[in-house]
Amino acid sequence: MEAFRHFITQARSLVTSQAALKICMGNVSVDMDSVVGSLILAYYYNMKYKEIYIPVVNCKRSFFPIKLDINMHLAHHKVPELIFFGDDINQVGTIDKV
Repeated sequence: MEAFRHFITQARSLVTSQAALKICMGNVSVDMDSVVGSLILAYYYNMKYKEIYIPVVNCKRSFFPIKLDINMHLAHHKVPELIFFGDDINQVGTIDKV
């Protein structure tokens, strides 16, 4: 779990405005399995392929606080709030969707 938390913390620092990125984006429903799935799949691909895969929650950052169950779950497991959201992808380089 500590390696996963470290990955999530470091993911934002891996992104540069000039880098082509590969992302793992969950469903627009932003339910628990979509959010957790994008986080875990990005982590798995990073470990397997030794490339940068960024987990993206498929909603606006401003919408996410109303997803109380997901926020409580992430907080319980001490997952940092430094994850990417759909409206963040305009702030980074070219994105390749996985």
